Amino acid sequence: MTINNPDAVEGYFRYPDFTAHVEFLIRTVALSIREDFAEELRFLREYDAAREAVKNIVDMPDRQLDLLLRLLHQNGGRLARGKRHLFAELNDKELAEIEGHFCNAFGNNPLAQQ
Repeated sequence: MTINNPDAVEGYFRYPDFTAHVEFLIRTVALSIREDFAEELRFLREYDAAREAVKNIVDMPDRQLDLLLRLLHQNGGRLARGKRHLFAELNDKELAEIEGHFCNAFGNNPLAQQ
């Protein structure tokens, strides 16, 4: 590309107008703060409530507790039969109680709130 009048068009390249880009970024950040952060805080509050409820039922290492909560969350508040072997130390009564507290903490439908 050859520019035949560099003095006349110099301002277009030296000081481009990014107003539309900045306005888009402002709207995007405002939307994230208004909706995404609020949703994330709600999830963390519910996760902490579920974690405390499980700790009151059984004592298990944090890593295993986090895995249990993650599996419950992925399957709508129920531990899948195929994953039951990972928590063989839990009896059926304890597991049912944990699932109930988990669903209560997440408003009975953790998958709908993702």
